[in-house]
Amino acid sequence: MIDNPFAVLERRLNRLESLLLEIKDNCRPTQFQTPNNGPLKPSLSNSEQIMAATGWARSTFYQKVSKMPAGVVIRRGKRLLFNTEKFYEWLQNSGK
Repeated sequence: MIDNPFAVLERRLNRLESLLLEIKDNCRPTQFQTPNNGPLKPSLSNSEQIMAATGWARSTFYQKVSKMPAGVVIRRGKRLLFNTEKFYEWLQNSGK
């Protein structure tokens, strides 16, 4: 007997949806820890890495960059670079 094609599509869509939700849950930003030294501050240098680490959307990221002091964000033409230590200090104090 032939399966209903819509039922087959529904099963596949449900499976894809569950896989995407699982991926989304596994990709949330986490606090990095080292065994001895407390929080690990990963080396972040460009906008893509900052957005990935913070979970900010692109519009939120650029909104926050406009409020960052000059020592945190370094503008090199069109490119944005970040001082990692100062970025984390700024984030803890006033970035959220």
